Amino acid sequence: AAGFMPPAARAARAAAAAAAATWAGYTAVVRRANQRPFRLLEILSATRLEGNATIIADKVSAFPGGGTAPDLAYDWDLLHGEAGPLDAVEWKDSGADAVKLGTKADGGAVVYSRARASGERPSPDELLAKLAMGRIVVDPEMVLDWRARIDEGVPHPRPAAGRYDFVFRDYVNHEERHMLNAERFTLDRLVVGPTDGYVTCDRGNWSIVENIKLFGVLPVKIEWLGVAEGATISWRSTRMRQGWRFLGKTTENPAASEALRRAPWHVRRSPLSDEVIFFHREGHGRLVYAREGADKRARSRTQRRMRLVALSNMGTKKPRRSIAVGAGVGGGGGDVSSSSSSSSGGGGGGAAAAEPDE
Repeated sequence: AAGFMPPAARAARAAAAAAAATWAGYTAVVRRANQRPFRLLEILSATRLEGNATIIADKVSAFPGGGTAPDLAYDWDLLHGEAGPLDAVEWKDSGADAVKLGTKADGGAVVYSRARASGERPSPDELLAKLAMGRIVVDPEMVLDWRARIDEGVPHPRPAAGRYDFVFRDYVNHEERHMLNAERFTLDRLVVGPTDGYVTCDRGNWSIVENIKLFGVLPVKIEWLGVAEGATISWRSTRMRQGWRFLGKTTENPAASEALRRAPWHVRRSPLSDEVIFFHREGHGRLVYAREGADKRARSRTQRRMRLVALSNMGTKKPRRSIAVGAGVGGGGGDVSSSSSSSSGGGGGGAAAAEPDE
């Protein structure tokens, strides 16, 4: 009969339908779970600029209650709002220990973050060792650490030529929400895969390249071309290529890119690392890019440092504790002394070994 389907085919179709339904259900669960961390990223992004009080208050009020006030055993920075009695605030559950959110009786909101001195924060190289290039940073504490390091940047008119891969940006939009879900292998991944973004510099000529795969198959390449004048880049043209080398379409100066390229970018460097450069994109926010392979080099240095520390600990003898039993002679009975002179030199050598000259 025309409608006959072999049992094996029916079973395969049923299995495919079940798998699709399971994936759709998983996607819905992930999207719900990601609402709160994404909203927190939006709040942190909004605290960078003045005039966002209403936006921040609305987003903070959407968080569930049951949060705790900032622990006064630590120092806290007020990112947004007006300081006042902590017991007059309804504290929300931000889901992050480093960030405290609260609403006030007048409808306003307060946002606090755990304060740390510059020396207590991870260096740019240490932050690089914690991430994979091109991945969206969603840990609020890492977001705050990158923001603090960007604040330390100074103008950089002559960066080394080469390729710099995308690391971080301190503003968010629908792309972050989409990628937050897509990186957990939801249905969103079928629409847009992970973005491969980088900039190149060569004697004052700059380019930005973003490679995206639509529906996991169709390659899209967006490129901006610009020229630096001092530490400021002016973007002159854009182009978008959809498809493959012999089958595709190139659009010069597409409207969406043209609207964005008019904002100049200011180049800055970190006083703590030659691996990263910072960009201030006027009217939008700030970005971090790192020299190609910097994350692998940072992880290698971290692993090497950990091995050196482990070896130094193995080579350092623990101080031997001895108890003098003087049977009351001269009142010295029961005094505890440490015979550590033989190990003090080893300890000093271990400390030196733990600080390799990179």
